[in-house]
Amino acid sequence: MSLLGARICADGNITISTGATGALKLNAGVYELVFERNVTQCIYSAVSYDNAEPIFVQPRSGNANGVFIMFENDTGTFIDIQFYLTVYCPK
Repeated sequence: MSLLGARICADGNITISTGATGALKLNAGVYELVFERNVTQCIYSAVSYDNAEPIFVQPRSGNANGVFIMFENDTGTFIDIQFYLTVYCPK
């Protein structure tokens, strides 16, 4: 298994990573992370610093190396949040 991951600030900047080549905050609570390899057949796990639940963690449409993540609070409002993303891939 190959392990990739990143710690992302609420503004979309990468603070530490293994295999991540870029990150982008697309909108409030909406992020794209790009890795050095195809991650479409991988398993994703996103965890926020303050326990907000990601509502989407999925392959990024149109980018085989990308992951799309969205966070919202308990009222359904999209929120900017610091989080970890771990990607587990077959070798």
